Amino acid sequence: MLAYVSTGLLGLLVPFENAKVTLFWLPSGIAAAALYRWSTKLWPCVFLAALIINISSGHNLLLNLLIAAGNTLAPLATVWLLKHFNCDLASLDRRNAIGFFLLAALSMTLSALVGSSLLGVYHQLSLETSAYIAIAWWMGDSLGVFLAMPVLVNMNRKYLEKVAKRKKDFFMIMATSLVMGLICFPLNNYADGAHLPIVFITFVCVAWAALWFGLFGSTLTTIGFCFLAIWATVNNLGPFVLPNLHLSFWLIWLYTAGTVILGFMITAAHITISNSYDRLVQSDLHQEQQQAQLAHAQLMARLAHWQWNPLSDDYQLSPSIHTLFGLPKEHLNGKMKGFIDTFIHPDDRLLLQVALKSALEQPQPLSLDVRLDTRSSQSYWVQLQADKSSGAEPPLLQGTIQDITERKRLDLALAAAAADAASAPDFFVTLLRALSEAVGADHVLISLIDTENPMQAHTHTYLKRGELQPNFSYDLKHTPCADVMDENLCYVSEGAVSHYPDDEMFRAYRIESYLGVGIRNAEAKPIGILIAMAEHPTPVSPQLSSLLMIFAERIGGELRRAQDQEKIYNLAFFDPLTRLPNRRMLQDRLRLVISQSARSKQYAALLFIDLDHFKLLNDTRGHHIGDQLLVQVAERISSIIRSSDLAARLGGDEFVVVFDNLGENPQDAALEAKKRAEQLHQLISLPYALRQSVYHCTISIGVSLFNNQNDSIDDLLRHADAAMYQAKDSGRNAIRFFDPMMQSHLEKRAAIEEDLRSAHDSHRQLIPYYQVQVNAQGKAIGVELLLRWQHPQKGMISPADFIPVAEQTGLIVPMGREVIRQACQQLIRWRQHPEFAHLNIAVNVSPIQFNQPNFVEDVLTIVDDCGVSPQQLKLELTESSLLKNVDQSIGKMQQLQDRGIGFSMDDFGIGYSSLSYLKRLPLDQLKIDQTFVRDIAVDPNDAIIARTIIAMAHNMNLQVIAEGVETDEQQKFLEQNGCSLFQGYFFGRPMPLEQLEQELRARGYCG
Repeated sequence: MLAYVSTGLLGLLVPFENAKVTLFWLPSGIAAAALYRWSTKLWPCVFLAALIINISSGHNLLLNLLIAAGNTLAPLATVWLLKHFNCDLASLDRRNAIGFFLLAALSMTLSALVGSSLLGVYHQLSLETSAYIAIAWWMGDSLGVFLAMPVLVNMNRKYLEKVAKRKKDFFMIMATSLVMGLICFPLNNYADGAHLPIVFITFVCVAWAALWFGLFGSTLTTIGFCFLAIWATVNNLGPFVLPNLHLSFWLIWLYTAGTVILGFMITAAHITISNSYDRLVQSDLHQEQQQAQLAHAQLMARLAHWQWNPLSDDYQLSPSIHTLFGLPKEHLNGKMKGFIDTFIHPDDRLLLQVALKSALEQPQPLSLDVRLDTRSSQSYWVQLQADKSSGAEPPLLQGTIQDITERKRLDLALAAAAADAASAPDFFVTLLRALSEAVGADHVLISLIDTENPMQAHTHTYLKRGELQPNFSYDLKHTPCADVMDENLCYVSEGAVSHYPDDEMFRAYRIESYLGVGIRNAEAKPIGILIAMAEHPTPVSPQLSSLLMIFAERIGGELRRAQDQEKIYNLAFFDPLTRLPNRRMLQDRLRLVISQSARSKQYAALLFIDLDHFKLLNDTRGHHIGDQLLVQVAERISSIIRSSDLAARLGGDEFVVVFDNLGENPQDAALEAKKRAEQLHQLISLPYALRQSVYHCTISIGVSLFNNQNDSIDDLLRHADAAMYQAKDSGRNAIRFFDPMMQSHLEKRAAIEEDLRSAHDSHRQLIPYYQVQVNAQGKAIGVELLLRWQHPQKGMISPADFIPVAEQTGLIVPMGREVIRQACQQLIRWRQHPEFAHLNIAVNVSPIQFNQPNFVEDVLTIVDDCGVSPQQLKLELTESSLLKNVDQSIGKMQQLQDRGIGFSMDDFGIGYSSLSYLKRLPLDQLKIDQTFVRDIAVDPNDAIIARTIIAMAHNMNLQVIAEGVETDEQQKFLEQNGCSLFQGYFFGRPMPLEQLEQELRARGYCG
């Protein structure tokens, strides 16, 4: 604003026609520059400055306001037109320069017309006078814009600093221009008003300033010359002095406008030439950079050029041959025959000569791999490529020589790896061994990133000095492998252990160099790392890097191929929804199970499972909910079966489960199959969370047992399917066996189990029976307590029916504990009867009960609670009770024997009867099994066995008692051979307590 007012007041010092009109109005250029450079929002400042200048020149306030508005609108119009027509003053080319002059001159007509019209109306001037004022006004404003706007728009700190750096040149130009201005204007006066025509000299100064300092220089010199011309003319000096002062000012304006245009165009031309020169320089620099980059790239690619003249046999090699292969510089030029004989491997010389001749005679370009033997004591594989130059006389062969040593080494390594099938188990071992030999690494390994924890890796294959090592897992943190995951590679040629001091493997093996390259999947995502480590420095070359990249890609390809095969395999043999085996896999596996079952005689079971009301769920909730249920059912099935079992989905809501090795006995196999089917049934019937709701699912299971090679897969599936439909027909949510007899047996067993639990809880149905044991004198020494089951509806149930059920369900433990308690309580009661007080009671102990951890504590607690004499209680054990853990069994028996409780080996002779552990057991008595006693008088073998048992018992200081004695002959034989204790129907059947006591008195056993 200050610049506007000050320059405006200076301009009004040279009025033209009116106090408000001048031919030199710099404020218009200042205002337009400010609005263009900063913002058009500065127009109020322009308006205020214009108003101040107009008020200073007098006249009416309203007139001054309107003229100030016109002076404001003209710069605004200039800025709008320049931006509308994309006229960039910062880029002064020819188009922008011409556009600026035209648009600025056009815009200034606005202020000229407004001002001249207002003055004409205010002073009542004629139209001719008003037009004359408008032209003068336009000329003044246009000149001001031409002079001030470009230089102010382009003025900046950088430009001023440039001027300051060349201030001597600047002052020299300004001083020269001042001298020339004084000579051309105020000092250019001679007698009779004559003047020398030397004004053109000022054009040279303007051009000089424009070339050295651009618009700033040309504008300053132009303004200086303009003011010198005006001052000289006002003082009647100089070449522009005419009789009419207005005419003089017209000449000065024309001179100034021409000077401005001259400076402007010279500056624009200079800028254009400078820009072109800069572009040429940049192009040359870019070309030099490209050539340098090409040369560097050729060295990186180990590539060189060669040329051969077949007529003269002269060859030329590029200097990079010396750098790459160590070829002596004196041999970069010479005769081709001598080069071949000196530097080409003997086995490749003839091949190269034939190839050169063929390349000259045939249209195909030359491409040949040969070995280059330089004087560096190293042989290189190089690839020669060349073609005949077109239009050259004589024809030349020109081409490249590329070092392919590492590639050949890689080809050899890959060839060695490809010798085995890619799917062979040792493929990765062979590949890593070839890599180890190629790069000289002591440790090479393939690590795969954990899919669940990206910061942990597991080695896939690890070789140490060529030998396969066990795989291991490690954390990526503080190892270069973490850098490989970020950057896809990490090379440490030396000092690896110092760079990564926290790497345990580096410290353990003193690793000096590390080379790691990322292994990626088909989506270019990192899945692992190929690592080569050495205990010595390893220089990293482009070839070595390429080698590692190729190996990593090869390994990634093999891993992807294995994954693809796995995907194909899964699609072929597994259900895509549940991930369970499909029907095809089921048939293959079931065929093996049938064969194994036939060979081992072990039964297997096929379970056909169908979800109840699954269609209703699909129809009401949607198939996506049904799919969720199927997935969760499959997960529950998989969680409960053994690794040797099989689960499959046939389709829809049908599943198949196969259990093998269920036992050789069909009844036992059926029980085991039913048990597992019930476990499945119970697990699958638990509630399911489906989309924020709970769903209860029931299933129907059909079971088919098999152990026959002749059983076909279709028959088994059909049988199990039929059993499943039987379960559906029975009301769903059930298990059914295909065999009607087996189904009946299972139902009978289930009924026994249920009734047995009720019987045990009632304490009335399980009744103790007693069978007397007598000595050779016919006196009772004790009894054996035998449990009998009196069912309220079914009558007496045989122990052979309910004891196995009790053992399989675990009920035998509380039942056995109760029997021991009943025996102790009966001994206490017999104390009140002297005739029975001496009797002992023997109790059978199940193997399941005996092997309970708290068996000893239970027995001793019962004995102590009842207050019975431990010597009157005898526990009968079978061999199977003791074989599970002999040392533990001995410990338990010893604890009880220390308290006085005796032990009898029940059913001795029918088991293993191993003397190696029999002699260690703390036994008191051996009981000869009734199978040997039954035919003892007629079967010599039974007789021999009985004698052996008796003799062995005597030698071990053990009592011996025979059970199952039913005749006098059996008793006499046993007595004659040393057995003095007997038990059997010959002396009394098992009977209730009251009947026993009557029988003892009647037979005089206790007399």
